[in-house]
Amino acid sequence: MKKIQVGSNPITDEAVRLISKVYQALKHTQDYSLKAVNGKNKTIRDNSAKISLYAVSKTLEQLEPWNEIITAKDQGKDIDCAPFKSKKLEIVSGSEHNFAQYLIDKEGE
Repeated sequence: MKKIQVGSNPITDEAVRLISKVYQALKHTQDYSLKAVNGKNKTIRDNSAKISLYAVSKTLEQLEPWNEIITAKDQGKDIDCAPFKSKKLEIVSGSEHNFAQYLIDKEGE
């Protein structure tokens, strides 16, 4: 698969990678959701439903710190102190650290 090259800006490259990861997780969940509904037998449907639930939970867990920081910034809260500081550090230390720092540094508009 050819790597998407947005440009020489690491912030946009990381944003694209984050969106791609979320999209792939949703496709995985969709596949198992369809099997949970249209599965050949009860065992396939039940197992697919469990896998789908796990996949959704995992995706939401990965996005939770991002959502908390973005919501707190939108509400004008100080993200440099508890309870947001640990979430902020979590996203800034992740693989999309440049994109995370951009969001944190961005002033509310």
